[in-house]
Amino acid sequence: MQRTRNLFLIIFCGSLLIAAGLLITELLRQSGRAVIVAEEVTHIAEAVADQQVTLTALSQITPPPTQTAEPTATPLPAYLATVQVEATATRTAMTEIVAAAQAWPLVLNEPFTNNRLEWPTGDGNDELSRGGRDVVDGQYVWALEAIDGFYWVDVQTRTVSAETFYYSVELTQDDSRNGTQSIVFQYRDPSNFYFFGICGDKYYVGWRFQRTWTRIVNCQSSSAINVGGTNKLSVISQDERFLLFINDTFMTEMWADPSRIGEFGVLIEMETGDINSFRYDNVVLRVPAGGRK
Repeated sequence: MQRTRNLFLIIFCGSLLIAAGLLITELLRQSGRAVIVAEEVTHIAEAVADQQVTLTALSQITPPPTQTAEPTATPLPAYLATVQVEATATRTAMTEIVAAAQAWPLVLNEPFTNNRLEWPTGDGNDELSRGGRDVVDGQYVWALEAIDGFYWVDVQTRTVSAETFYYSVELTQDDSRNGTQSIVFQYRDPSNFYFFGICGDKYYVGWRFQRTWTRIVNCQSSSAINVGGTNKLSVISQDERFLLFINDTFMTEMWADPSRIGEFGVLIEMETGDINSFRYDNVVLRVPAGGRK
C-alpha cells in the first residue's frame, strides 16, 4: 500500500515536471517570436523614417524655372490677308476718287452768308407741323414741331442736271433723337428722288419712287458719324453708281439709273411729337467739264 502511494506521487510529480517543461518551452518560443516581430517593426519604422526624410529633402528642392517660348507673330490666314489688302486698296481708291471729284468745276457753292439763292423761308404752320425755316448765322435752319408724321423736301432749282456729279452738304441737328435729315439728289418730283441721311449714330440710303419709300441701307452704324455735331454728307455719281460718304469716309454704293436725272436739295422726316432744329450749311455741287445735261 505504501509502495503504491509512492508510485502515484512519483507519477504525479513527473507529470508536473513535464507540463512545466512544455509551458516553459512555449513561453520561450513566444518570446522569441515577439523579439523577431519587434525587430521587424523597428526595421519598418526606420525605413519609413528614411523615406520621409528623403521625400522632405526632395520637396525642399526648388525646381528650375520653366522657360517661356518667345511669342511669335501669327500670320493672317490667306483669305483675311486678301481682304485686308483689298480693303486698303478700296480706301486708297476712294480717297483718290473724292480728291478728283472735289477738283471738278464748281456749279453751286452756298455758305448761307445770305440767302442770295432764295432758299424757301417763312412759317411752316399747318395741320402737320408748327415752326418755320430761315437763314440764320450762316446756316439754313428748320425749327419745327411735328403735329403729325411728315417729310419735307426743299430743292434748289438753280442746280443743274447731270449724270456725273459731286454733291455735299453739312448737316447738324440740335437733338439727334428727334427726326432725321438727309440730302436729296436726282430729284424729279415729290414722289421720285434719291436720299442719303443720318439718324443719331446711324446712316440710311434709299429712294422714293412712285410714292413708295425704299431703303437700301436702313440705319447702319458708323464711327465716322459725329453724333450731336456737324456731319458732311457727300455723294459722287459716276459710271452709273452712287458712292456715298460721311465726313469724307466711304460708307457704301448703289446702282444709279442714268435715266433718272434731276435736281438737288435737302430733306427732313419727323414723327408725331418730335421737336427739333435742323441746320444745313456749305452746299456744294460740282460737275466735270462737259457733264451738264
